[in-house]
Amino acid sequence: MKWFGRSKCIIILMEDDKLKQINSCYEELRGLLFGMSEEKFTIYGGILSQYLQIIAQLQSLTQQDLKRFIPRTQTTTVGVAYCGSTELKVSANSLVAWLGATYLKDKTPHYIQPSLASSQVNVSQDVNVSQIVSVDIVELLTRKEGEFKEGTKERTFINKLKSGIRGVQGTAAIIVLIMQTATECGLAINDLHRIFS
Repeated sequence: MKWFGRSKCIIILMEDDKLKQINSCYEELRGLLFGMSEEKFTIYGGILSQYLQIIAQLQSLTQQDLKRFIPRTQTTTVGVAYCGSTELKVSANSLVAWLGATYLKDKTPHYIQPSLASSQVNVSQDVNVSQIVSVDIVELLTRKEGEFKEGTKERTFINKLKSGIRGVQGTAAIIVLIMQTATECGLAINDLHRIFS
């Protein structure tokens, strides 16, 4: 009976050690993603090799087939594997999300804002940006209204938008207001392009 308890304890310790290694891979993947720029580019060797090594280690640790998280790669004439940065980011993000949901349930998903304070900063920045944007739009509309005769749908749109935009906060709300006003006035995308260009 003692032996059974001891072997059970050894199994638990082994599982705990595996979980630590999985967590280590998870953090390495997050670091890899953090280090990648937003621009689209082709990845040769380096980051791709590191990512494939992490997948091989995770397959060994989890005993799961993780091929679905390997981006589609091609090979140069000298035998070097490469892929697009977008494909690698999508694959790595999917793997990180899967690891979090399957093995590390206590972790906050990597794509969620880390704190309320940072989201409040983002909101106040958005309000400041939207104020600048709304002033710029009003100035543009004031310059453009002379190009359209009174009573036309374009002039009606300009007048409605100028009066409604001043109280709007947030760039998303400005875009919604523009689209709603355009719909009310019967304007198509081409009409908006003429007004705002």
